Amino acid sequence: MLSFVEREESMIEMLETIKTEDSSTVFQLIKDNFDLSDENYLWMLCRNIYHVAYANPMYISEIAKFALLINNSLDDKLKESYEAGLSIPIVIVNYDNPDDPAHSDIYPVVSSHESLYLFGILAHYKIVKFTDHLNSVFKLFHGKSSFQKTPIFNAIIPLLCSVAKTLDRECPYMMKQLKRYLEKKKPEILNELKAILNTEGEEDILITPCIKRPFDTKSQLFISDEALLQIAISNDDREYIQEYFSNPTKSTSMVLKASIITPSDFLVRDATVLHFCAFYGAIDCFKYLIMSGADIKAVESSDEHFGLDFFATASGNLEIYRIAEREFGGNLAQSLYSSVCFWNINITRWLVENRKTTFTRDLLIAAASTNNIKIVRFLINKGVTFWGDENEVEGNGEFDVEDLNVINVEVSEDFDADDLDSSPLEIAAQWDCFSIVILFCQALSMMPKELFKRTFITAVEASSLDIIRYLANHYSDLCTEELITAALKSSKDNDLEKSTKIIQELFPQYIEKS
Repeated sequence: MLSFVEREESMIEMLETIKTEDSSTVFQLIKDNFDLSDENYLWMLCRNIYHVAYANPMYISEIAKFALLINNSLDDKLKESYEAGLSIPIVIVNYDNPDDPAHSDIYPVVSSHESLYLFGILAHYKIVKFTDHLNSVFKLFHGKSSFQKTPIFNAIIPLLCSVAKTLDRECPYMMKQLKRYLEKKKPEILNELKAILNTEGEEDILITPCIKRPFDTKSQLFISDEALLQIAISNDDREYIQEYFSNPTKSTSMVLKASIITPSDFLVRDATVLHFCAFYGAIDCFKYLIMSGADIKAVESSDEHFGLDFFATASGNLEIYRIAEREFGGNLAQSLYSSVCFWNINITRWLVENRKTTFTRDLLIAAASTNNIKIVRFLINKGVTFWGDENEVEGNGEFDVEDLNVINVEVSEDFDADDLDSSPLEIAAQWDCFSIVILFCQALSMMPKELFKRTFITAVEASSLDIIRYLANHYSDLCTEELITAALKSSKDNDLEKSTKIIQELFPQYIEKS
């Protein structure tokens, strides 16, 4: 019989067939293999819908259609549970002095761009709701500096693809502030937003990348010329690319301006047409541009950690990666990191077997944050530890990820978790990677008290309910009244109803006292 972790791996593999199959086929595959009337499997599905979306941003539209099919197959009671499982906290408010919130400044931590893009589409489909949460968070930042608000503004951008009119109607003050921010920082996106809001009717308009040609004329009302180029690249439409660059005023080495549909990696840094081709795995467009003499000189020195090879790795297209590495060089460590984040195990395998690789704690954190179960087991078995910046393990050219057993990681009694910025265990809890948390806990010879405290609070702030329940059941002796009181306060401060409810359910003896 398969273990819980093995069942989750099986579900992930089925969900990843979204790259080759349509949403209805994947829906039937999941329904045939998992009893979604069992809320354990339903919640497993919810969190992995987001993990698969993060690892496959170019397939988010199809993933959202799959999520809608699941929703339509559930009864009313299960729909409530499904909504709860898919309702990620868009913004978490943290305090710079958590021990004294009353005399502490606040700052936001937001979910990933890809997760919020998917969340917005789910809101468009009326599967989840979010405006109350967003309004309450923004009120806390009233009067705060633009520096503190900027992460929130950037978080809202992917929601404009699906629920711009809802935001404008139900969060008017926040939208007013967002428009001021876009006017200063991203005027191209502001122009698109204005055009969307000026379309007829109150219904939200759903905009998605990877639209097939011929482009919807309605879409062209609010999507810029360069955004259409991005859409063509996402479809590897070489014919469109050739026609576009037949205009002598257009350079194949041009830097593309940001659009509402631009992926997060390009919202925060400049990127050329080649970068977009590499990210989307558009091999025909990529080869055409290389043959046409395209280069990346306009941005190649702006961020050495995010070169062309990084984005080629993100797409999982090994041919593009090898061309990019040959023509423009690369950063091996970042390529390895990227392949892990985007679950492109074919690239990870090729790098391990063909390049002299080094495995570090940062790579373990990347795997932990993206629910990359195979790589977590691989790295722990290679000897990568949970802490210590200097810990490095040299690769031996072997990529052995099958049938791995997690080894026992020795922990000293005087372990000091304060020496860590974040442990892989905390990161896994933050991103609701339940199986990763199980693997880490099984691997530890003992659970350090401070590490447990930080991981538990992190799980509460992320509304990672399965993880909260698991930690409470397996480490009940570490669940002190002081910890539970602090966790409950954090969940209430952030208006996290799910976390508050489960804490009250698990620890009634402490709740009555408070």
